Amino acid sequence: MTTYKGIQGYNIDAVSADPPNPQEGQLWYNTTTDLLKYATGSGAWSVGGTLAGGRYAPGQWGTQTASMITGGGYPGIVSTTEEYNGSSWSSSPALIANRTFNFIAVGTTASAMVAAGNVGPPSNATMNSTETWNNVAWSTSPATTTVSVSGVSCAGLKPSALGFGGGPSTQSMAWDDTSWAATNSMSGTGTREQSGAGTKTAAISFGGKVDPPFLNKIEIWNDVCWSTSSGTLLAARYGAAAFGTTTSAVISGGYNPIMDTTEVWNGTSMSAGTSYPAPVATAPGCGTSALGLVAGGQGPPGYNANITNAWSDPVIKTVTAS
Repeated sequence: MTTYKGIQGYNIDAVSADPPNPQEGQLWYNTTTDLLKYATGSGAWSVGGTLAGGRYAPGQWGTQTASMITGGGYPGIVSTTEEYNGSSWSSSPALIANRTFNFIAVGTTASAMVAAGNVGPPSNATMNSTETWNNVAWSTSPATTTVSVSGVSCAGLKPSALGFGGGPSTQSMAWDDTSWAATNSMSGTGTREQSGAGTKTAAISFGGKVDPPFLNKIEIWNDVCWSTSSGTLLAARYGAAAFGTTTSAVISGGYNPIMDTTEVWNGTSMSAGTSYPAPVATAPGCGTSALGLVAGGQGPPGYNANITNAWSDPVIKTVTAS
């Protein structure tokens, strides 16, 4: 006799709460809500809490339910920081120095690091300073990045991170929680405002800009060197939000011109995902390819957006009687 487990590889389990990371095709009965539910792999965005103010090119890190965002804004640059609890944003201690324009920002709500970026008008000078967060306050690190750069992308966490591109350039540098050191350069043409995801030892870079061409290339870092993937973005873009790993990631929005399209990476190729609720660029992203978060950025009229949207893939749906 054919069974659901035989077809999909899952039993229909009775559980008191929805599983935290269901797989596509998984079916379960929630005894608390008295509902039969299943996971489908189409992916979807849902509206989250609103930021206190719009932010152009801020830094963001964390998870879908525990995130922080800081800096950004143009022409008015800010140092304010906000923390997200999965439904709303609240004020958190500000950075010591204002910074914007695609700077390095990695960590958790308890431990984080930001570096490089741009001080904004009138000088628009690039930065090489580093600040760290200890769940109470920001402090200036004596360490400086190997180059003073903005439009740089990043991957990793506070104890171990990678910064790459920017300028535009092919530079790449590693952070060991104490200092920065130059690593092997990215392959191909130097870029800025590419989108990064992953870890210090396994990072991925999507797209970017070489004044003015927009790129669709994908590069992968294996803790030793960068290589250009045979897979490419469906649409060239820069300044897009990205989150996930080298084998499973999501990229959305960006410039070419300001976009709302989403693409999903499976480790080999990109496929089209559900569009972002509104066209936006320079919005950072964080989280996993199953549970991601995007906040802020710049909307089509040139205003700094204060919107937040959460990505879920697979999507949990309820079985209803027809």
